[in-house]
Amino acid sequence: MLKIYLLWVVIASFVVATLGISPASPAEETTSSVDRDKLGVGRVCPWGERKSGEACVKVRVPPNAHLNQFGNDFRCNGGYKRRGSACTAVNIPPNARITIDGADWECNPGYRRSGSGCVPRRHRENATVNPLGNHWDCDRGFRRSGSTCVAIRVPPNARLNVLGNDFECNRGYRPMGSRCEPGY
Repeated sequence: MLKIYLLWVVIASFVVATLGISPASPAEETTSSVDRDKLGVGRVCPWGERKSGEACVKVRVPPNAHLNQFGNDFRCNGGYKRRGSACTAVNIPPNARITIDGADWECNPGYRRSGSGCVPRRHRENATVNPLGNHWDCDRGFRRSGSTCVAIRVPPNARLNVLGNDFECNRGYRPMGSRCEPGY
């Protein structure tokens, strides 16, 4: 343990001597930027300030905003969108909801974006909108054909497949076009 302490003292002494850093007294408080030029990283501004040329200036946080994770800029709260140096409310139309990042809106399932609003998706016969609401799927017993759903013709000795979108031949029969023939 003593060896580690002595190593730390030697390293600290080397850094102080090399960089010309003088130990600050506890009574000294610094609110200006930290000079790191000797380390090659430029100036680092304190939390709540950002770099402007060679100086650090206070970040102006508008209403409905907070400092970002780095403390050098602001970020709008959920439901608000950045416009220049301000945060404006996101206008959410009927049948819409706020996006996960809170800066925009998206249409509810069963609706699609059209201009500045949401309009119902066209309902197709024998189809339902998928759970995400972004496209439609044919009901069981129907298959997609272009932009419609057509009934699946199940031939003798066959049944609907597990997905319900085609037929499969019964055991002992094999598919031959649109029918099931005996044999394997």
